[in-house]
Amino acid sequence: MGAGRKLLGLGGLQLKTPRVCCAADTEDLEFVISHLKSKQPRRCAVVAGISLGGIILTNFLCKMGEVKSDITDDILGAAIISTPWDLFKSSNSLEQPLNRLLFNRHLTKLLQNVLKEHLSSDQFQEMTLKLPYDINSGLNSSTVREFDDRLIAPMSGFKDCNEYYSAATLHTKPLYKINVPLLCLNAADDPFAPGESIPFELLSRCPNVAMVLTKHGGHVGFTEGLFPRGAGLMEKVLVQYTQALFEQWSQGKYDSSSTNGVYGKCCHFMEKS
Repeated sequence: MGAGRKLLGLGGLQLKTPRVCCAADTEDLEFVISHLKSKQPRRCAVVAGISLGGIILTNFLCKMGEVKSDITDDILGAAIISTPWDLFKSSNSLEQPLNRLLFNRHLTKLLQNVLKEHLSSDQFQEMTLKLPYDINSGLNSSTVREFDDRLIAPMSGFKDCNEYYSAATLHTKPLYKINVPLLCLNAADDPFAPGESIPFELLSRCPNVAMVLTKHGGHVGFTEGLFPRGAGLMEKVLVQYTQALFEQWSQGKYDSSSTNGVYGKCCHFMEKS
């Protein structure tokens, strides 16, 4: 069985509260996993997050590991793809001239279009009338940082984007307390998660975390060959990782405190890539 979670405000779902997806907020993910756990007891799962979803998932795993919650007991492993590790460095990267032209401006427009969709609803507009900030200010943003500062931060209870980015950024979190295998796939040329923003030294001290860094791949790219067709590296890694986790679990060999066997099985082909 597979289950997916749509981020707040996306996927054509009308907002019922003046609240959108926030990289620092793990509440919704915690609810979804708890719900699945109650509906499918004793069913094991592998959880994956891409880009912003990877930030939310990693923050969730850190939080659950720190409080020693049993909510992750049935999670065999997790994977994050093209996840920004430091939102300050990600923002700085996106504001470089070329990245600003190719990515930042386009993404800002996409975010504004999502906001416009919700503002077209009389019900949503009525909800926003008593807010202590102008929700329409997001429409005047020219960069993602400005959009976050004017809308996402205050909507999520933060003073500004600096406070928001500090709360969401991963390299300051207790990654070593993550108690399930976590496989991370990033590309060194990802403008949203530049190679220098990845905390390699910190990750090397996390027994349950493995980082796979490719030279190329961009942001959620990882295509293969001159004329890419079919599954790319991302899909291959996720499939082999999931198969390795369930194989060890079915054979009674699964141990979340020892992940070498899992990572060895799913990434042996990387040496030839």
